[in-house]
Amino acid sequence: MKILIKYLSLIFFSFFIFYFLTLVYSFSNIYLSFKEEDSIKLRNFLDKKELAYNFEEQLNKIIYKKIKADLTLNFFYNLDKNNFDKFIKNNIQELSFYLSDEKFLINLYKNPSLFKQYIENFKLDESQKLEKEHKTKENNLNPKKNKFKLVGPNVNELFKDTNYFFLLSHNTFKLDFIHKNINVIVMLNLNKLIWKISYIEIKF
Repeated sequence: MKILIKYLSLIFFSFFIFYFLTLVYSFSNIYLSFKEEDSIKLRNFLDKKELAYNFEEQLNKIIYKKIKADLTLNFFYNLDKNNFDKFIKNNIQELSFYLSDEKFLINLYKNPSLFKQYIENFKLDESQKLEKEHKTKENNLNPKKNKFKLVGPNVNELFKDTNYFFLLSHNTFKLDFIHKNINVIVMLNLNKLIWKISYIEIKF
């Protein structure tokens, strides 16, 4: 019986170490992807479908909150809710897809206030310009192939800027931290053996 318990304990401990290493491996690569501005590497650690969906959910709340707060918008919205809802949905989907692009996320890391700018300046009748704008900015978002000196994160600074981090479930990790004086919430989901970014929320 004692041998069985030891054997099971060893299996459990080995599994825990392996599980922990998958998180360390993914987190380290995500960190380096942003530091190196390597969009190709970052792409491997993004759940773009889930990320775009979560951006869409956030944008829906923001847009409808603005409509409710603006008397003029609210008046026109109530005149034709069905068509307005379809119109909003299509535009938000396009913007969400754009926001979840790895090149944009790297730029967002360098300048977190970009998210607020896109939301505030985005007009519902101009979504068709997003694709053209994306292509125009792509060169600026592409990482420059400069020599990169590997420097590990300052652990003290990381803990200082981190509000909290914990596992929401066996396959969901949540991190709340301050980046350039802006509160950011990130969630990673375990996909096979890799943790991928599935949710980003930037609070202002």
